[in-house]
Amino acid sequence: MAFEAEVSPIERKLALLALQKRDSSIKSILTHAPHAVLFHLNHFPASGDPTPTWEKLDIEGVLYLVSTITGQFRLILFDNEQAPSGAGLDYSGVSQRNMWMADLSHDVVAEQHGHTLHLRTANNEVFALWMARPEVADRV
Repeated sequence: MAFEAEVSPIERKLALLALQKRDSSIKSILTHAPHAVLFHLNHFPASGDPTPTWEKLDIEGVLYLVSTITGQFRLILFDNEQAPSGAGLDYSGVSQRNMWMADLSHDVVAEQHGHTLHLRTANNEVFALWMARPEVADRV
């Protein structure tokens, strides 16, 4: 597990238990980013300009890269604004609209560009996850 040094083993275990409450198929947390912001590439902006534009979505918070019992890898982003109070690790009350998930299969193309991780899905949607430090994006 590639948690930052200041995260205690207890916090790691609590984070895993909270994630497993939301999704029992989660086996382990591989790494996390303390803060990530989600963007979507809009190929048809309302402005009429044919140039695709990045649009910030209303979700930003803790990003986890997890492995599942089926051997898949999954990115899960929880919205900090919507998380229950407390340690910030108990996400059992967060609704689907307050989180974003992407299964990393052979149909998903991922590329790191400095502070961001770009993901192209099987249906040609493009997302970017911005992180405050490039080394965190590199780790994820």
